[in-house]
Amino acid sequence: MFEMNGHMPDEYKCFHIHTEISSPEPRIEMLEVPLRDGAINTLASLSDVVHYSTREIILGLETPAIRSEWPLIQSALMRDFHGQSVQLVLDTDPDWYWEGWATVDQMEDKGGSAGWTIRINAQPFKRGRNVKWGDALILTGDSATTTIHIETPRAYPIFTTNATGFSIQYKGVTYNLPSDVSTVYGLFFTLGDNEIEITGTGHITIEYREGAL
Repeated sequence: MFEMNGHMPDEYKCFHIHTEISSPEPRIEMLEVPLRDGAINTLASLSDVVHYSTREIILGLETPAIRSEWPLIQSALMRDFHGQSVQLVLDTDPDWYWEGWATVDQMEDKGGSAGWTIRINAQPFKRGRNVKWGDALILTGDSATTTIHIETPRAYPIFTTNATGFSIQYKGVTYNLPSDVSTVYGLFFTLGDNEIEITGTGHITIEYREGAL
């Protein structure tokens, strides 16, 4: 069983018959360099963090509904998932969710039943459904440094500020934050201690969702 964007298979008179999740594939770009033994991984020279390619998740559905209902089920699946941004929770792994974009294959006529395959181009790391506490600070115009310890390969921060003008510096890169709740595209913490320098005036709270392969 699964839940995707708040929908479950029985809403479509379907059974969830199988799930496939592709293995995480490290992004490795090997380059042959003259006058040296072997090749080098050019991506490793750009970052000390291993990055991964998009993963494919395949969900199989089947319905025992009468044939006259199959076009309605097909239309409903297309309406709710085809080309849509989705969040997927599997009942075998209920504390995590996957993010990605879904496509729905054409219906498969099996004679006495019909089947559908939903394919999701998913982010390589699943994310924790529960938000974890990071830190909270009150600044009066000066900068402050905080360290957030992460116990998973990734953590995706969520910032809450009560004023504009906040910025953070992480691993030499500065990010400006708007007022209220925000995330920063491409920003993630890694396993271990993560030191962040914060500049601004007001109150800032840092929370995060864990990420795991």
